[in-house]
Amino acid sequence: MAFRQWVLYCILVLFCLQCMVYAHEPNFNLADMEFITKVTAKSKECFYQYAKPKQTLRFQYQVVDSGFSKLDISRDMTISFYVRSPDNKIVVKDLKKSHAIKKYDITRAGDYQMCLDNSFSQYSSKTVYFEVSIDVNSEGYRWTMMNELLEADKKRNDTISRLKRTVNKVKDDLENIKHHQDTFRAVEARDINIQEKNLTKVNAFSSLTTVFMMLFGSLHLCILKSMFNRKSLVYKIFRLLC
Repeated sequence: MAFRQWVLYCILVLFCLQCMVYAHEPNFNLADMEFITKVTAKSKECFYQYAKPKQTLRFQYQVVDSGFSKLDISRDMTISFYVRSPDNKIVVKDLKKSHAIKKYDITRAGDYQMCLDNSFSQYSSKTVYFEVSIDVNSEGYRWTMMNELLEADKKRNDTISRLKRTVNKVKDDLENIKHHQDTFRAVEARDINIQEKNLTKVNAFSSLTTVFMMLFGSLHLCILKSMFNRKSLVYKIFRLLC
């Protein structure tokens, strides 16, 4: 119980300190974004995110489905990914991977271009789960405001250092939990995509079966009516057979 209270106390202190830092930095512009997109064959999808120095861009992507748009044949589950800086330089690049998590420390403010590239694929389209988030870059910057506020009290430096280590450990554990949750969400997105495809096939098959049943019923009705019509060909055939 004492350990839990200590952890909760550390988290509360971290929250208060971050609130003080954000109060001095009103334009910090932190952002989180996650979505699922479809990249067709011989094409790429690009997105933009603004960031500035002392921040870190974190990217995560995973190919959750791959197949031919008409034949629905699953094959290649890889895609290329790259990030282009505001000065038009590629700073992050992955070639033909099914999933990855990347981080990039921002050195120049501006809009960063993030592209999911499927141009190497001739026929196969890709459904990709993608997430981008912004975090504070350096450990020193994270604690700058706290060190300034507590600079006068030198006797508590050891306690503050221990508090930093404990809070950082809690933060790392929370990041690991978030990573597992992101993986589960990607798997869930893939399952939903497969379920929607199967639902379309079932509806098409049911509609086709209904049409055949209606045609067969109409034919059966016509035959029955012809059997009671003395002038019909069906009636004459049955008379000859009987």
